[in-house]
Amino acid sequence: MELERRIRLEGDKVAERLDSRLARSGGTGEVRRIDAWPSAIPDLAVSQARFADLFVATTPYRDVESVFANRLTEAVLFEAGHGLLLVPPLCPVRPHLVNVLVAWTDTTLAIRAVTEAMPFLSRATQVRLLTISTGGREAGAETSADIAAHLCRHGANVEIEALKGEDHQIGYMICEAAAKFSADLIVMGGYGHSRFREWVLGGATRDVIQRSTVPLLVAH
Repeated sequence: MELERRIRLEGDKVAERLDSRLARSGGTGEVRRIDAWPSAIPDLAVSQARFADLFVATTPYRDVESVFANRLTEAVLFEAGHGLLLVPPLCPVRPHLVNVLVAWTDTTLAIRAVTEAMPFLSRATQVRLLTISTGGREAGAETSADIAAHLCRHGANVEIEALKGEDHQIGYMICEAAAKFSADLIVMGGYGHSRFREWVLGGATRDVIQRSTVPLLVAH
């Protein structure tokens, strides 16, 4: 088909540009190309993401027409076994991370995100560990000193901030805290509820993804 031929030619051009950029960067790696129908790409991307340290994508849920990109990002988050670095559109490139905000809760999701982000945390100038208590629940406040000590042992320079709010405010409060801290990166666990429940109710993960003006490292 003529359309398929043109798409493959465009793919050739993109692959050549990426190969050229990779060569100029001086890093090691390779460009892997996927030629497939859109419905098959999420599963193929999940497989490829398992062989990489980090999956980088544009932040989803910001364009009502980007349903495919949203599905691709969700597939990698839930099934690849690695974290995702979600970058907002037009976000400037930061050669060095100065301030990193960690949204901490005493959960498996949060510690997975912290573990995935450790190379960034250990090199950042300052790491702020944020806990938000809601409705009498301390979230991660009781264990914040323990996780701070853990990060310090890995070379991170850590300070703790404890806030109080309501459940529906958590996403907003995380983004506000990141702005006041001039954070270059937010680290948090991704989706505490099932995907369907999170989609219906919103949730802190989705709020932060939609609001954040800085990159966000999430893990599930």
